[in-house]
Amino acid sequence: MSSSRSCQQSSSMDVSQSFRERNDIAWGHVNEGVDENGKKILTCLYCGKIIRGGEIYRVKLHIASIKREVGKCSKAPFDVKFKIEEALNEIGAKNKQKVELCKNVNSYGASVQQFEGDMLDEEQKCEEVSPCPTPTSTSSTKRKRSIGIGDYFAPRTKPESQPSIKSVLAGKEAKWRVDMAVARLFHDSCIPINVINSIYFQPVVDTITAIGPRYKILTYHNLRVNLLRDARKEVQLLIDGYKKTWEDVGCTLMADGWTDNSHRSLINFLVYCPKGVCFVKSVNASDVVKDVVTLFSLFEEIALWVGPNNIVHLVTDNGDNYKATRRMLSEKYSGTTWSPCAAHCINLMLKDIAEMSHIINLSKRASEVIKFVYNHFFVLALLRKKQGWTEIIYPGATRFATTFIALSNLHQHKHDFIIFKAVSPLMRMLRIVNSDERPSIGHVYDSMYRMRMGIKMLFKNNKNLYKPYTTIIKMCWDRMLCRDIHAAAYYLNHGFKYDEDTFSKKPKVMYGFLDTIDSKTSAFKMSKTTLLEESRLYRDRLESFSHELALQTCKTTRLDEWWSTFGFSAPNLQKFAIKILSQTSASSGCE
Repeated sequence: MSSSRSCQQSSSMDVSQSFRERNDIAWGHVNEGVDENGKKILTCLYCGKIIRGGEIYRVKLHIASIKREVGKCSKAPFDVKFKIEEALNEIGAKNKQKVELCKNVNSYGASVQQFEGDMLDEEQKCEEVSPCPTPTSTSSTKRKRSIGIGDYFAPRTKPESQPSIKSVLAGKEAKWRVDMAVARLFHDSCIPINVINSIYFQPVVDTITAIGPRYKILTYHNLRVNLLRDARKEVQLLIDGYKKTWEDVGCTLMADGWTDNSHRSLINFLVYCPKGVCFVKSVNASDVVKDVVTLFSLFEEIALWVGPNNIVHLVTDNGDNYKATRRMLSEKYSGTTWSPCAAHCINLMLKDIAEMSHIINLSKRASEVIKFVYNHFFVLALLRKKQGWTEIIYPGATRFATTFIALSNLHQHKHDFIIFKAVSPLMRMLRIVNSDERPSIGHVYDSMYRMRMGIKMLFKNNKNLYKPYTTIIKMCWDRMLCRDIHAAAYYLNHGFKYDEDTFSKKPKVMYGFLDTIDSKTSAFKMSKTTLLEESRLYRDRLESFSHELALQTCKTTRLDEWWSTFGFSAPNLQKFAIKILSQTSASSGCE
C-alpha cells in the first residue's frame, strides 16, 4: 500500500515536472529524436552536435559555450547565447535562494515562502519517465523535486482563483515595479490616462497574471487582423442579442445630421433599446441632395435591417425634409411613430428665452463679471481660496444651454438670481432626455407639465412675469414636441398616474393614449377592445394593480420592471406598456 502511494506521488511529480520543462527556452533550439538503440538524443539546430542523455540542461551549457562535459557551440547566434546565459544565471540564483530558504525551515512545518506558487524550481529535467518508475530508475543520479502542497490542487489559471500567498505578501517595492511598468507604457506611447478607468483594463491584467510568466505579448499582425476579426464576431453576437430585445420590447430608430471638421455632411443612424444603444451606420451625404426621396431610401434600408415591426419610435431632426420622410415611412409602416428630438426642442426653447431682452442684458453682465474674475489673477486666487468656490463656465456661442449653465454657476454665489430658477426645470429635463441610462419617453410630458406649473408658482402666479416664459415653452411644445406617444407614455407611467394630486387630467392625455392604441395594435398584433378592457384594471387599480407593493414601488422601480412584476392581470396591456415605455425621446446618442 505504501509503495503504491509513493509510486503515484512520484508519477504525479515527474509528469508535472516534465510538462513544465517542455516550456524551457532551450527547446526551441534543438531537435528531439532517438538513435538506433531507441535512446533519446537532442540535436543542436546550429552546429548539428548530438547530445545524448536527453537533458535540456546540457543543451543550455552547449549553446551558451560553457565548458563542461559538453562541447561549445560555435555557430549559435549571439542573441541566442545571451538568452541562454541569462536563463542559466536565473537558475543559479533560484538554487541559491532555495538553499537559503531551507536553512530557515522550522519544526512546525514549511515556512510561508515554501508553499505552492512560491517555491522556486531547481534546474529542470525533461526526460520522459514511466508512470511508476522501477527501482533502478529511482536509484539513478537524477535529483527528485520535493512534493509541495500544490501537487494536490489544480493550477491557478483563472482570474477569479484564490491568489498565491506570495502575491498576497508581495512587498511595496514589487508592486511599485509593476505600477512603473504600466506607467512607462502609458507615458512612452502617449496613451490617455483615462484608459486606466476602462472596464476592460483590469480584466487584461487578470488574464495575464492567470497565465503567468509564460505569456508572450501578441504580435502587431494578430492585433491588427486576427484579433480584430474576432472582436468583430463578438460585436456581432452582441448585436444579435440586441435584436432579440428589439423583438421583445421594441426599439427607437435615431437619426441625426451633422457636419464634421472636414466639412462633410454626415447622417448617423443608431438604434436604442433598454439593453443599450447600437450604432448602425454613418452615411456621407456630401455629394447627394438630402431630399425626401433620398432620405426615405436611407431610412427604409435601415428599417428593413432592424425590422419595421420592431421600430416603435422614430426620432430625427425637425427639418421639413425629415418631416416629409417620416410621413412616407408612417404610411408604409403604420406601427412607426415619429417625434422630433426632445433635446433639440429644449435647446430651441432655451434659445428663444436667451434672446429675450432682459436675458441678453443679464448675459452680457454675467460675461463681464466672468471676464473680470478670470482676467485678474489676484481676484481669482482669492476666490479660489474661498470655501465652496466652483469654477464658472463661460457662455458659449452655439450651445444655448451654456448661457444658463454660466448663470447657474453665478447663482451659486448670489442667492437671489431668479432667472436661473425659472429655467432650471428646462435644464433638468435636458439632462433627463440626454441620458442613455434609462428610457426617457415616460418623463417628457410630465416634465413639460410640471415646468409650466413651476414657473407660474415661481412668479407667484403673476401673469405679466411668467407669461413670456410659458408662452415660449407652450409654442415649442404645441408646435413640435407634443405627440400622442408622449401622452400615452405619461398615462402608462404608474409613478405619475397613481399620483392623483399632480397627474394631469386634461383630455388630450387620454386622446393621446387612445390614438397610440389605434396606431400600434396592428404592428403589435393586439386587439383594441382587449387593450381597452385591460386598461380599466390599470386605471382603477384592480387585481394585480391593487397589490400594496405596486403602489409602494411605483416611484422607485424602473417602468418596464414594474409592469413586468405587477401587470400580469392585463398581459396585453403589459406588453403594450413595456414596448412604449422602453423607448428614448432624444437622438443625443447620434452626436
